[in-house]
Amino acid sequence: MAPEQALDPRNADARADIYSLGCTLHFLLTGSPPHEGESVLATLLAHREAPVSSLRRTRPDCPPALDALFQRMLAKRPGDRPASMSEVVLELERIQKGTPRSFALRRSILALGLAASVVVGLVFLLNQSPSSPGTKPAPVAEKGEAKNPPIEMVRIEAGRFQMGSLDGDPRCP
Repeated sequence: MAPEQALDPRNADARADIYSLGCTLHFLLTGSPPHEGESVLATLLAHREAPVSSLRRTRPDCPPALDALFQRMLAKRPGDRPASMSEVVLELERIQKGTPRSFALRRSILALGLAASVVVGLVFLLNQSPSSPGTKPAPVAEKGEAKNPPIEMVRIEAGRFQMGSLDGDPRCP
């Protein structure tokens, strides 16, 4: 949750969603959230006060430009973040043009797009129905359990659905 959204949800705008998408990007690439605390309050305070670590610290194969975009997406002040999701997409396209196309990065970007769709869907559902008591979050793999695949970027046309392997890569189930 974006720092300003935790303080007062009425102050949140599209840049809060960009912050959340940056958190999702961090989780997809590293397997852990950008900030963790011993309690919900500690986690919220970390989002507001703790510096954002570089993706490259955990993923040295991350392109510097992608790490820079990530840093902007998780800026503490909304004015320091990209102004719109269109700006994020344009920056990702620029990064893609300057980055060798590898399978894993394409898969990561596809997963980021899917995650963004899920976030939007969850926000819609949460606004439509009361929360269910007693639900537990899905278990998260322990750090170091899985080796991170190399990062790869891909552009998927709006309205196009990709299923199965990308470019016939046998590594993609």
